[in-house]
Amino acid sequence: MNTFQLDCFLAVADYLNFAKAANHMKISQPAVTHQIQTLENELNVKLFRRTTRTVELTVEGHIFLDDARNIVELSKRAVKRFENADQIAILDFSIGCTTLAQFELLPPVLERLVQLYPNLHPKLLLVPSAQILFQLDEGAIDIALALKMNIKKDSLIYRELTKIPTICAFREDHPFAGKEGVTMEDIKEHNLILYHPGSASQEIVQLQHRIAETKKPSELYFCESAEAAMVLVQAGLGVAILPNVYGFHSTDIHPKFRNIQKCPITDAGERSFGYYYKTLKGNAPLKDFIRLLKESA
Repeated sequence: MNTFQLDCFLAVADYLNFAKAANHMKISQPAVTHQIQTLENELNVKLFRRTTRTVELTVEGHIFLDDARNIVELSKRAVKRFENADQIAILDFSIGCTTLAQFELLPPVLERLVQLYPNLHPKLLLVPSAQILFQLDEGAIDIALALKMNIKKDSLIYRELTKIPTICAFREDHPFAGKEGVTMEDIKEHNLILYHPGSASQEIVQLQHRIAETKKPSELYFCESAEAAMVLVQAGLGVAILPNVYGFHSTDIHPKFRNIQKCPITDAGERSFGYYYKTLKGNAPLKDFIRLLKESA
């Protein structure tokens, strides 16, 4: 695999047209086709589905898209760094999060970390939970903030920061409004918003399924992320089962969702939230980041 292959892949993914991708790359269309075929052979998957009229990414192509962009960006940054000797001192530090809400933990930590390492350039990545441990293992990120996953990787270390209760989120005009807690049985009486298992811990998926199997299809709404679930809750379509990553430091719901309330699901247990890393050896910024994160949590 090389960056030229990846550039060709990204061009086709952007244009969904081999001729336009070839024009963008300033090479012939057969050359682009050859690069895509060699990349597919190396990965042993089909990245595009082609007909006489259309080109579309396969599921595997969508999964590979973020990896390809990250690899190409890292490569370009590496070249750029050595164009000017003054830039050699830049210290890269990549943090992966599985939800946008987790980014809210970082400003005070990064402010103090940059005081310790003035040449540090943090890179924040929003990575699906299905991919984040792979990217950490491959060295694309230095640390991952996430709910504890039921995936065992001997090369990675998990440390808990806190226990996060499981909550039910609902609009302020919902019958649950003002309640101090609800049960799973209570939730069965209302429409349920489910979000994609790839973005949830296995425990949350199981809780969602416990409710979903009692509901008619018309009483279920599906979406791809916890943030999308909050939007549907805000629209009044139903309730959602979520780990309490929103309002991590406060009792309030996320500022974007002020008309949403939440309460604990009293019989749903808690989720472990923390961080994954591969090694502290030779990575002083990572050691200090973890120390500051613990102090801030």
